[in-house]
Amino acid sequence: MPHPLLSCRILSVLCLKLCLCLALPSLAPAENLPRVIALHAGIAEIILALGRGDALIARTATDEALLPHLPSIGTHLRPNVEAIVALRPDHVLYLDGTPIGDALDLLQSAGIPTTALPGNSLEDLFAALTSLGQLLNAQEEAAAHVQRLKDGFAALQRHNLSHRPRVLVELRYPNLLVSGTGSLVQSLIQAAGGQNAIQAPDKVVRISEEELLRAAPEVCIILRGPMHPSPVPYSQRGKVFAALPCTYKGRVFEADQAAFSRPTPRVLEAAQMLAGWIQAADAQEMP
Repeated sequence: MPHPLLSCRILSVLCLKLCLCLALPSLAPAENLPRVIALHAGIAEIILALGRGDALIARTATDEALLPHLPSIGTHLRPNVEAIVALRPDHVLYLDGTPIGDALDLLQSAGIPTTALPGNSLEDLFAALTSLGQLLNAQEEAAAHVQRLKDGFAALQRHNLSHRPRVLVELRYPNLLVSGTGSLVQSLIQAAGGQNAIQAPDKVVRISEEELLRAAPEVCIILRGPMHPSPVPYSQRGKVFAALPCTYKGRVFEADQAAFSRPTPRVLEAAQMLAGWIQAADAQEMP
């Protein structure tokens, strides 16, 4: 039996949907596109890359720079269900595995279709592109993006390296969070010629400074973003960070978190950037 509070919210959402159906005319989407809300910036970026931005009717709070002209429906973790229902979307798209609470139950109770898209690997990205291409009548555009990505990553993997350096991708500091092997970043590290310094199966991993020291990363990437807006340089973090191979060999780099961790066509450029750093590290180690 649903929790009483959840039942009340379902009832209120259903009442809102009924009132909207009675009061508002049906709106024809541009070029007969479905009216879509993406609950993740990566999904919105893919839709824009496919040339189907007119299908988007709202954005999350973090997508203001990407879609400033659209109304906000909250964050990707706490979407405003009532605001979504009021906009009458044909589809609500979210990233598989995102913990968005009871929002899915409420949307489905209101008769709004929801679709989970994968995003934890390159194969997931190819699948998401294909699914969105089918939904938005952009099959040719999606196929072209998939082929470009496959060709680009195949070219990266043709580089011969003397060894695969240990790569750390930092998401937050202090309270150190890094990318594990269950993330899209893992695919980028492997394609670029490295190996993840943190061999934990999770997408995001919290590690101690002692664990970091044992991992001994040879290349360190600090991702700037909402979780990490003003990274502290490794040279200012004390003895543990000073003792890391990536620090004393001058291989600490900063990059855009969105480019590295969002499942979008931009990941190829991120992987190419990472490959350049890894190849430079490999050349430095050669006798």
